[in-house]
Amino acid sequence: MALVCATALLATLSGYADAQLIEHITVEGDLFRADTRKLPPKHKVTFKARKDIVAPFPYDPRVVATEILVVWTGPHAGRTALITLDPAKWKALGNPPGSKGYSYKDADAIHGGVKKITHKQAGTKRKLKVVVRGDGWPWKIGGPHDSVQVHFHIGARRLCAEFGGDIKTNELERFHAKRAPEPTACPVQTCGNGIVEAPEACDDANLDDADSCVNDCGVPAAVACTGGGYDTGLDPGSYSLIDFHTHCAATEPCAAEAVETLMDGNMVVATASLQHYAIAATLGDPVPPGDELFGIQNETTRLTAARSDQVAFLASLECLADTPASDPGWLAACLADADQWLAAGARGFKDHAGGTFDNSGSDLTRWVGAYNRLAGWCAPSATSTSPNRDCMTEPGARFPMMDPQWRALVGALVEDREVPLLTHAVPWTESPELCTNGIGVLEACHDVATTALFDFADWAVANLSPAARRRIVIAHLGYFQDDLTRLTRILDAGFTVDLAQPRLADTGCVLRQFVADYPTQIVLGTDITVGQGCSAKTYEAWCHGLLGPAGVARAFTDTCRGTMQTTGAGLGHPEPGACGIALTADAGERAVWKNAAEILGLP
Repeated sequence: MALVCATALLATLSGYADAQLIEHITVEGDLFRADTRKLPPKHKVTFKARKDIVAPFPYDPRVVATEILVVWTGPHAGRTALITLDPAKWKALGNPPGSKGYSYKDADAIHGGVKKITHKQAGTKRKLKVVVRGDGWPWKIGGPHDSVQVHFHIGARRLCAEFGGDIKTNELERFHAKRAPEPTACPVQTCGNGIVEAPEACDDANLDDADSCVNDCGVPAAVACTGGGYDTGLDPGSYSLIDFHTHCAATEPCAAEAVETLMDGNMVVATASLQHYAIAATLGDPVPPGDELFGIQNETTRLTAARSDQVAFLASLECLADTPASDPGWLAACLADADQWLAAGARGFKDHAGGTFDNSGSDLTRWVGAYNRLAGWCAPSATSTSPNRDCMTEPGARFPMMDPQWRALVGALVEDREVPLLTHAVPWTESPELCTNGIGVLEACHDVATTALFDFADWAVANLSPAARRRIVIAHLGYFQDDLTRLTRILDAGFTVDLAQPRLADTGCVLRQFVADYPTQIVLGTDITVGQGCSAKTYEAWCHGLLGPAGVARAFTDTCRGTMQTTGAGLGHPEPGACGIALTADAGERAVWKNAAEILGLP
């Protein structure tokens, strides 16, 4: 159902807590239609209610405040901010003025995108019609809804109608419902109307989750790097935390609001597409349930980022899924993809150049095998149940980072276009998979991928500038914890390391030493999904590992990785402290946000 109610501001904006609604009038709704598929200036919203608009009309909107609030329920629940209309835009109708109602016109639509309102009450012409046209409308439809609610207040009177019974269109970016019956009553509590109604802890009527009242009308808990019971010791500067490596594996955009509730308004996450896994469709492979979503992830991540300035996105290159790497036109196709997605707002790119194993056993996640199959560099048996795994054992198979075309592509991205590449370059250390080492011998895929990465690193040192090498961000290098000389070699090559593997966070003083030795090459990446309910606890665990007292271990339950124990590295304090390792003055800030901001090109 969709509920339309309107809330009046009886005093000033600062007097929300004292405002009261006295009259609650239910009305039948004729139409609610919203279309936000185009750019914000082209957003369109229309609401009509023609029946049972009560007369007489005791309030003059030229004198008392009028407001509109829209609430939607279901799996994509949310609301607009409370839209306060300009009293000077109202005109009284009839003689005497107001006897037939009022009309509102705002050609610039600067108040919530509302362009026109007609509120008549004479005879059979009773109606309420609201028309929205423009980028001021604060609701971009995120997906299907159970109901849509629109609240209209004028003075102490509230009109509420309810839509949902006859829904014509209910999808991403579009909602259209007609003939809504009169609800039995207006709701007794509505978050966002500016009035604290039980069980709300607060209600400030805005959509700013960074203030003292979050969007669910509760008081925000201290989470992530601003809480946890320890002193961060950092000047947050532009950002409190930047997570370089998250995902959004859904058919529709992840809820940006879930990101915004995690921090004090200064957090940024970079959500990385996995669209390169669409290679399975090109090969005609069966995919596990849900994995067909990979084919739209570039657009999903773009739409997620478009919902909030606290979300950036890293696209995949579509050429990796649909163009054989052996094709002479592969490099040109990849660069065309790159330019398209950079123009669409991508901050950089993500690949799985070392993807050879997944503990779920899915053959799809053995991406290097699929890459070789598409290129024709291997030919596993037609009866194979794991052709990607089998392909990686054939003598002709190769790792992308050993391929000159791949290297030319990476150079064009990080050197010429000056954007980052987040690459999953090596698999899990204990992976049982075997891969060809290029000379006909089978070795652990982790070791083969590592050799390829080191060879690529030598090439990068010889052919790329230091700034370009820093934009190559190697994911999951906590996999090297058992042999930190490998991690050191990658850092010595000038690459950046994404600490998306939690075991490295357990090391405390070891992490502090790496930050001391390589202050501009460490970024945080959690590899979780934007908006998971476990996100807040996960960020608390990560922030303790980064900023907690050096050498002090804490266990965090209910994180996205179950129970996580992290040992503090004390990065917020440059003095040696318990680890005996001094940091440069801004080393902690760099590991928490500065490095990521610079590499992503954030202001």
